[in-house]
Amino acid sequence: MTRVILNARQVLVALTAIMALSMPALAQQVIVFDPARVMAETTAGKDVAAKLTAIETQMSSELRPEAEALAAEEKALQDATRALVTPEMQGNPQLLQQALAARPDLRQRAQSFEQRASAFNQKRQRAAQEFQLTEQAAWRSFFDTISPIMDEITAARGASVVMERQAVTMVKPAADVTGDLISRVNQRVQTIDVTRQRLPAQ
Repeated sequence: MTRVILNARQVLVALTAIMALSMPALAQQVIVFDPARVMAETTAGKDVAAKLTAIETQMSSELRPEAEALAAEEKALQDATRALVTPEMQGNPQLLQQALAARPDLRQRAQSFEQRASAFNQKRQRAAQEFQLTEQAAWRSFFDTISPIMDEITAARGASVVMERQAVTMVKPAADVTGDLISRVNQRVQTIDVTRQRLPAQ
């Protein structure tokens, strides 16, 4: 019985030694990088951000004339409605309703404004969706373009797993390849094509 126990202990010691030797090797197979830094600090990332800003500005300028026209019409309607109010109408909604009923032109104008405002809100939501698609496509193209460079770093480090820095609570500085990736990308990639995405016509 003692002999069996001794053999079991020997096996346990041997397994512990093997695991201790293999842990450093396993740790070296994992590298991490910070996507946010790569996006913000590379020349290509800055190029993408600048192009997205230009597209967003262009989209806003396309909506601005209609937005300003609607704002002016809303103020005009408010002023016209306010002009109908007399001291006798204060606290008497019925008198105000009667005054409005006597102005079908004003009521028709208000209905037209509501329809235009609703259509504009839909247009603005559509523009926001198109910009979101544009942003997603641009950064997807960015990371697709630099992916071969990350593959080179992965092979050079003998790594088999690449993780985002934010997904790891603790990491050794040597395992973080963000700086190396930024340097290599800056040497080889300067610009990324960014195309405005559009939703299908309704």
